[in-house]
Amino acid sequence: MKKSKRNKKFKKYWSLLEPKEYINKIVASSESFIKVAERLKEVKLYGKLTQAKEGFTYLSVSNNIIHGLFSLIREDGAEKPPYFGKKRGEYNNGAHISVMSSDEINNNKLEISEIGEEFPFKVIGIKSVKPKNWEEMERLWFVEVESPEIEKLRQKYKLPKTYEGTKNKLHLTIAVKKANKNGK
Repeated sequence: MKKSKRNKKFKKYWSLLEPKEYINKIVASSESFIKVAERLKEVKLYGKLTQAKEGFTYLSVSNNIIHGLFSLIREDGAEKPPYFGKKRGEYNNGAHISVMSSDEINNNKLEISEIGEEFPFKVIGIKSVKPKNWEEMERLWFVEVESPEIEKLRQKYKLPKTYEGTKNKLHLTIAVKKANKNGK
């Protein structure tokens, strides 16, 4: 959009909210913000493709992502995901982005040659949902990510673009809230 047209739209918008004497200053500062925003580059983050012994394949990412973002969630009962931390159990993969389920790997007899390679992803946003297929949890918080390279990897092995063919996008779970066992 041309600068003059954009400035007219800004002036019209801000005139509804602010006194007339402030409008030109607001539009001028908006213009410098836009110039800075236009120079910003997208940041790609990376994770290492890893496979658990049962076949579950995921992008292993720094645990610092969960530590940092979890500290910003202000919800009673929120805790780090059960597979994260010092506990050693069946799933202790820490911070990760699910790429292929053990069912997808085992049912299709897949041998993934890219294990150990790094794949880029970019953060789309942070969201919270009430999970449909995880009855033990009342709420999940996650970072939605995008990775065309992971989608291509899945398609290379004749899998749908999304994990187990669901509508769920690639994501990194940062917190969970357990469901009340009394049903309250």
